Amino acid sequence: FAIDSLGIADSLIIDNCFQVMVGTAQNGHSICFELEVNDTSRILTFSPTMLIGTPVLSVSDFCVLAPPSMPGETDSLSVYIENSGFGCGHGLIAQLSTSDPYVTVLTDSVACGDLYPDSIAAAEYFVVEVNAGCPAAHIANMIMTLTTQDYAFQDTFVLLIGETGFHDDMESGGGLWTTGGTNNRWHISTQRAFSPTHSWYCGDSTTGEYLPNMDCYIQSVPFMVHEQSLLSFCRWFHVPVYGTDGLYVIIIHDGQYDTLDFMGTGGALGRDLQSSWFEEKYTLDAYAPGDTIQVRLSFISDNEFGVGEGFYVDDITVEHVFGVDEFDNSIVACTWLELKPNPFTNDLTVSYMPPADVAHTEACCFRIYDASGRCVRTYDMPVPDMRQPLILQWDGTDDQHRALPAGVYFIRVTAAQESVTQKVVFVR
Repeated sequence: FAIDSLGIADSLIIDNCFQVMVGTAQNGHSICFELEVNDTSRILTFSPTMLIGTPVLSVSDFCVLAPPSMPGETDSLSVYIENSGFGCGHGLIAQLSTSDPYVTVLTDSVACGDLYPDSIAAAEYFVVEVNAGCPAAHIANMIMTLTTQDYAFQDTFVLLIGETGFHDDMESGGGLWTTGGTNNRWHISTQRAFSPTHSWYCGDSTTGEYLPNMDCYIQSVPFMVHEQSLLSFCRWFHVPVYGTDGLYVIIIHDGQYDTLDFMGTGGALGRDLQSSWFEEKYTLDAYAPGDTIQVRLSFISDNEFGVGEGFYVDDITVEHVFGVDEFDNSIVACTWLELKPNPFTNDLTVSYMPPADVAHTEACCFRIYDASGRCVRTYDMPVPDMRQPLILQWDGTDDQHRALPAGVYFIRVTAAQESVTQKVVFVR
């Protein structure tokens, strides 16, 4: 491409300067070019990179509007579609089907419009009918076909039919449990309870203590679990400081016994949080949606170091949760970085709150990187005297104010010893 002349400090944007044809390159592939610019006195060489982006679509989650799905019912489903690719999914159509003999899809297609990179869209609402003759605990495999203007994807998820999870507050007796073992002293008691008045107690009701040489358990009825299930219960216990007396938390699945924890004294997993009510929590991510499990709480005591009051257990629950990550009180967010809108077409607003301990004499450094890791734009801004967010506008150009191609970029902000990075999608 020929240019007649370009003055000092001038810049020029050339639209549709070059054309390239991309073959079978996959999403995320980078194509490196060599660009040569010359005039009558010198030759300059550059190495621009073009990111190949396609949509990559999958089912990220789904929900039943009125759970659970039961035999003989008609249910509405919302299905969440994720685009993890670098390209936009234009004109997305989501189509639901199944080969399960007990499930009929009544509303099978939903139009979702355009799905931008690194975003999720809700396909609402599909309608399914569960046959009245469906077993009470059943897993139906559902097929989701995702079609855009140029691409097609297929993913699956399972629809659980029937009740999932387990709950017992011990106020209705021990009907949901079996109990047995050596020197068994498990029974429903009112001596102590977390709420309101009853709990399982492993000890002698007359002496208020357990016995030596015990090896006994309580075991729940079988039940079906959902994905991301959490086991929780409240416990109170008192055992001697020395020995091996304590409670094993066990999950039974397909005849296998999986020990989640041991609480008491001695043993590699022992701990001594005694004489107070405490809620224990365990993730059950090892079990797939629809797996049938049982909870077993097994108490053992040795023949040495005496005995104590023993264990009380109350409010046992297994339920589906959306997140089970523990909150770490030692980690307190002191900054935030906000990008709006994301994706953006013309201008991006970057808002950043620096840490409270950053002196106003210091500077915050903003760096913008393309998908290949090349820094394309730099901003340095002083920290204001009063603690308030720093705000800048980015128009999708580099440090020489040249228009950058559409794609994924990374905004990295550094202040003092802290760095924060977020991803943004630039579309044209």
